[in-house]
Amino acid sequence: MFQEKVVYLQQMDKNNIKSPGIDKINEQIDIVAMESFGPTFRFRPNQKEAVATTIDNWLNGTDNVIISAPTGSGKSITALTIAGVLTRFYDMTGYILASDLNLIDQYSRDVEKYFPNWSVIKGQQNYQCLVNGFNFSSGACKLKGCKSYGDIMKKFPECACECPYIQEREKAMRADLLVCTYSFWLIQQNLVKALLREQAPFNERDFTICDEAHKLVGIVQNHFSPSMKPDDIGKMKNIVESGLDNDTIVDEIELIRRKIVATSDNASILDYLEEYNSKMKVLNDGIDTIKRDISLKTDQNEPLSKEDRSLVYNCEFLENHISSFSDYVEIIKSVGIQNLVKNYDDSTPDNIIFNCINESYLMNKHFHAHCKNKMYMSATIGEADAFAKECSFSNYHSIDIPSTFDFTNSPIFYIPDYRLSYKEKEQNLPKVAELIEATINMYAGKRGIIQTGSYQFAKQLIDYVGPAVRQRLILYDDTKGKTEAIEYFKYCNDKVLVGPSLIEGLSFDDDLCRFQIIMKVPYPSLADKFVKAKKNINPEWYSNTTAISILQGVGRGIRNEHDWCVTFIFDGCYSYLMQNSYKMFSDDFIRRIQVIPPTSIIPNN
Repeated sequence: MFQEKVVYLQQMDKNNIKSPGIDKINEQIDIVAMESFGPTFRFRPNQKEAVATTIDNWLNGTDNVIISAPTGSGKSITALTIAGVLTRFYDMTGYILASDLNLIDQYSRDVEKYFPNWSVIKGQQNYQCLVNGFNFSSGACKLKGCKSYGDIMKKFPECACECPYIQEREKAMRADLLVCTYSFWLIQQNLVKALLREQAPFNERDFTICDEAHKLVGIVQNHFSPSMKPDDIGKMKNIVESGLDNDTIVDEIELIRRKIVATSDNASILDYLEEYNSKMKVLNDGIDTIKRDISLKTDQNEPLSKEDRSLVYNCEFLENHISSFSDYVEIIKSVGIQNLVKNYDDSTPDNIIFNCINESYLMNKHFHAHCKNKMYMSATIGEADAFAKECSFSNYHSIDIPSTFDFTNSPIFYIPDYRLSYKEKEQNLPKVAELIEATINMYAGKRGIIQTGSYQFAKQLIDYVGPAVRQRLILYDDTKGKTEAIEYFKYCNDKVLVGPSLIEGLSFDDDLCRFQIIMKVPYPSLADKFVKAKKNINPEWYSNTTAISILQGVGRGIRNEHDWCVTFIFDGCYSYLMQNSYKMFSDDFIRRIQVIPPTSIIPNN
């Protein structure tokens, strides 16, 4: 067994290392697997090959590797093994980026078990200050004006020794491999690094592994898309009343926001946003005053009231609000006002998200500029060329890991007769509802899900079905209601979960879901100004994104190799999607599709 790293690393810069070849890399993989996972560990089919091919491509100068890795292929172990070989034999350091805290927790368990010298870190809001009980971003040291890690260590060394976030951060800085959220990484690379330069704790590393990579562009877009909501004004008033001697500033800010709501001219909107930023900065004095007052109360062991805690929350919110709008204005000034999108729903015009339509700029400046070797991994990558175009890179190698699941008992039945497009939905919805009711009755005593595409379709479905089926349906109205509905659904034996957002991030294993219905093909809503603008620029993106949503949705009910779930697609618009985005669907998926007539479900139809 090797006890030292590859000898030639001692003679050359690691940036000039060449691949020793697949055979040698496979030897290194075996050593890492033995040392970390134990002698009984066995790679899943095609998993080891994907690890070796990724490393070989990176060392030979291919910056980007795409891995299409279906559910059950062992994505986290694939990522950790790649990192294990590169840190162990090539003296490299890297990041694994995860899309949400559930995935972070999964990696945390694996890292603790297999690679205890590595680190997993979450955002500051996930760590509690031991002094005042707030999250770290509003902790005692922050309220006292500490802006940097160095300030905290200098002014509060005893506290830093016990602080959960500081301790996790110190370990993360030393670790060869750091697992973190995309959000944490984007903040470190684009904000902290700009402020601290060479003193930044988390600079560019040798490789970056992106899990759930199909979300990458959306995550970057959302990170740099500030929003205005009506209740922002109440938070501003709270700050002014408690910490600022200025009776007019909130009225001035509110006037600017009304002007932004009233105009559709991008040049005027940008001018108003610059004025908005200037006015918002006045609130910083009030934020500083409130922080000092709260800090003094903590020092004197005074109990903090509900109002005090609300003030701290509002201070944190407004600091982020000010920073995000400042960043956005600089982005639009760099790419031009034609890339500004004021995104709002016509029914709530004062609830605005500001997007930048030039996502290539966002990706190159805020993601690619901070990465060397990159690996993109997901169960729903789709077609590699389309994914690479979406993510703004060209030099890549693609790896497609075939699924090992047996889909014999998990067919996809498609009835193309009834399209639920905008023009045809009124005529065809009663017929689709009849098909859904009959399908639910076929699965008496079993749980299933219905993906409706919108809340409106979900509510209309309730009206069309009979009382017996209606009693089995669980409907929700918002994110909070969805969480409660899912928990209730899990404790019932014959319920059917109905809603528009059951596409991803959910796992309905085994008997939790034996059938699922895609009532409406989940095209992004063209009422969304950003979606409409992006479709106009890249029509292919619109259908490809919908195809990925279909793939995500169909995967909710089959979570392991012994699982099964029957899928029904009742929206005839799926035919059009297949014509436009055929390459997005895997051969396994296409082989499962069986086109059937309505009479297969309703004999007398």
